[in-house]
Amino acid sequence: LKYIKTTYINNRERYGRTNPTLDEMWDSKFKELKEYKESIGDCLVPFRCKELGPWVQTQRRQYQLFKSGEHSNITPERIEKLERIGFVWKVDANVTTVRQRRQRENWMKMYRVIEDYKNTNGDCKIKAHTSKLGRWVSGV
Repeated sequence: LKYIKTTYINNRERYGRTNPTLDEMWDSKFKELKEYKESIGDCLVPFRCKELGPWVQTQRRQYQLFKSGEHSNITPERIEKLERIGFVWKVDANVTTVRQRRQRENWMKMYRVIEDYKNTNGDCKIKAHTSKLGRWVSGV
């Protein structure tokens, strides 16, 4: 009940009414996807990523329907918006491999930073959440 009440209030504050339109919901998820890309570097949202992962999968499915001439909720305008931010319509092993390589490179970069920190300070006692390095160390 608390969740329903909170959602009701949040929607009323965000949209001026309790039920957002489908376009407003799509735009909201698109904004989340842009923020995800700014943070992570790509639009390859894992399915397990709360509500955004399933939304991304739905866009891919709707795109396939659109391309095959079947009924679809995706529009050419939405396709263009997604493509402008580098949306990947078909995820294959090569795309996943590129992402894994980038993650490995980023991990090694942070590892080298911590090595430099140790060489400078004599230890690896980094306060968590006070710097990018601290947040990285606390997440390992």
